[in-house]
Amino acid sequence: MAETKMDPRSEPDALYLVQTENVHLKETISALRDGLEKLTLQNEENLQNAANARNEEIVQLKHAVGAMRDEIEKMEFEREKSIENALAGANEEINQLKGAITALREELERNQIKYEEAMREFKRETQSETAQLQQTIWVLRKKLEE
Repeated sequence: MAETKMDPRSEPDALYLVQTENVHLKETISALRDGLEKLTLQNEENLQNAANARNEEIVQLKHAVGAMRDEIEKMEFEREKSIENALAGANEEINQLKGAITALREELERNQIKYEEAMREFKRETQSETAQLQQTIWVLRKKLEE
């Protein structure tokens, strides 16, 4: 292999170029580090914002669920109250109907008694009238036979 000799004057130029390149590489590394740090900070901020938004949404959902539970409980209470009122009304109507049945039964019994008394009276009157008519017939026959 053939060795190439460098010009002694070009050695400082090469060194300068290497040093300049090192400086540029260091500046690039520093810029990349700064960019990476900015991205890391931005990502952390974005994550924090997302977490805050999620937490806020959770709080809102909890409030919505609580409001819905309250509404369901209110509706359940109203339904139970409505059922109780309907039952109370039905019980009141049943009691009124029982009272009406009792009153009608008593009236029917009174009318039955009146009817039976009227029939007995009718039978007595009929028997009495029949007896009178038979007596009249007997008297008239006697008169005819004489």
